Amino acid sequence: TDPAGLSTAGRREVAALDPRLPVFDVRTLEAHLGLQSMPQRLGGSLAGVFGLVALLLATVGLYGVVAQIVAQRTHEMGVRMALGASGREVVSLVLRRAVWTAGTGLAAGLLVAIGAQRALQSVLFGIGGFSFASFALSAGVLIGAMLLASLLPARRAAQVNPVTALRYE
Repeated sequence: TDPAGLSTAGRREVAALDPRLPVFDVRTLEAHLGLQSMPQRLGGSLAGVFGLVALLLATVGLYGVVAQIVAQRTHEMGVRMALGASGREVVSLVLRRAVWTAGTGLAAGLLVAIGAQRALQSVLFGIGGFSFASFALSAGVLIGAMLLASLLPARRAAQVNPVTALRYE
């Protein structure tokens, strides 16, 4: 039946037992628990939003680093292409550098996260021990962001005109 309709019957039964007992703020257990867990849910949602902002900032930062590396090495890219390197080899060169940069940061971040996990266990309810799935998912998302951030500068490097790049210096 409808839980809201039971409040009248509940009031009547309480009044039959003791008319002096006040009955107020009648809610279902589900609604009561929902209000009790609201701070935790709000904190979790806020942490998720901050995580997405951090991912966006990491992607933009990595894009900036890779774009700067490509801009600094434009002359080198031109020489490589003038000597016969294909666009695919130049893209591979740029992506290897981006993977090295992101991989170093990812390794350091995973070490810090594993170290901080013990301190956070008291705050995170229902999560115990090492969660390989969450670490693997986080690493996968960051690797995807690294590839997304590195693709545009790598394509730009592959399209460098060797003559223009050699004249540039």
